[in-house]
Amino acid sequence: MRRVVPRAPQHLWPRTRRWWRLIVREWGLEEHEQRLLTVAAEAWEREQTARVVLAQEGMTYINRYGGPVARPEVGIARDAAVLFAKVMKDLDLREEEPQKVDLRRNRKVVL
Repeated sequence: MRRVVPRAPQHLWPRTRRWWRLIVREWGLEEHEQRLLTVAAEAWEREQTARVVLAQEGMTYINRYGGPVARPEVGIARDAAVLFAKVMKDLDLREEEPQKVDLRRNRKVVL
């Protein structure tokens, strides 16, 4: 039986929607996991948007007292990257358990 892959959220960028559908199709994510994946996709887009601004404007600006101040996009990019990493870790999309090769017996051992 072929599983129907739902449509990706329309507010995501086209390339992010393709990634979202690929992950859902390959991993067969359930609805609650699809919601987490959406949060990860939104965080990734937020980080990328902040990085564009940082590339154009720089990491700091000079405040009214003449001192350098980190742009708000620095925090946005950092927080979004942390959220993306956390959600992806929570989804646990690894293909298999980490393995160690027992060289004496030439076989794989699940850790």
